[in-house]
Amino acid sequence: MPKTNGISGTNNNKDSKPRTKPVSLVVLTYSVSPDLEKTLITLNNLGASVHYIIEENGKQNQFTNDATDITFCCGKSEFRGQSSLNEISINMMLINNAQSVFQEAQITKLIDFLQDLAQRYPDLDLKKDIAGLGEVAVQNDQPFPRHIAPGKLFPWKQLAQQGFGLFLATTPEQKAEICVSPISPEAKILDLQTKLREYGYAIEASGIYDEVTKAWVTRFNQRYVPDETNQLDANLWSKASQLSLEHIQQYLNTKNNINTQLPSSQASFFASAPAANTIDEVDKVSEQARTLHMK
Repeated sequence: MPKTNGISGTNNNKDSKPRTKPVSLVVLTYSVSPDLEKTLITLNNLGASVHYIIEENGKQNQFTNDATDITFCCGKSEFRGQSSLNEISINMMLINNAQSVFQEAQITKLIDFLQDLAQRYPDLDLKKDIAGLGEVAVQNDQPFPRHIAPGKLFPWKQLAQQGFGLFLATTPEQKAEICVSPISPEAKILDLQTKLREYGYAIEASGIYDEVTKAWVTRFNQRYVPDETNQLDANLWSKASQLSLEHIQQYLNTKNNINTQLPSSQASFFASAPAANTIDEVDKVSEQARTLHMK
């Protein structure tokens, strides 16, 4: 597979620009459009771009070199105290109409892709350095999530079983037990908002269980507390939500304790950055797609 810098000679570099910061996050999203052709048109119209798109049949298309160039997927964004996440992320889109389950061939390819990333970027911890676009994209004028991708049907549990992301199995009873809601005491709401902020979400601690809080709780629950019954209120904080957050925090604390005992790496980012095209099955994107005018 020939290497590519992801920059077409006819579009003035408007689908990417040089990366100046090391990769520290993988962001997953979906297309909403039903196929690759319509997705590329939509991205072009929105002035957006991604490094990769996986079609429903598992075909993986690469548009930009993930080691040397950034794409324009996240927009205004924040996660774990960092903003402008395009600068530090690799962006993967899966073709999905936002109403259907993801195809097994897609998830198999995605897992292969993440395994490849783990080898090429050893400083990435893909148990924690992976997020959905809906967890990081925020409104321009307030800390309100701007997207829901990759949506409630995305199989985060399946990825976690392969070592990508974290997931704690919880019971229906724990999912049904509400711990924090709009009628909870201010102190409990403040505590929840603070913990979600510590996890990485762009939520402010107001003590009010407002629409912004409901939206961030929904993002968390759709990822970590999936509702197989379609009977749960995703914008309420349950016992299962709390246990899942504690599980994540325990892992993060363990990693932080280990990292404080290790010397920091002095290796140059660009000196150590691996080639972008090491997956054998990556399919070369068509010349038509390469010339899209994406900002």
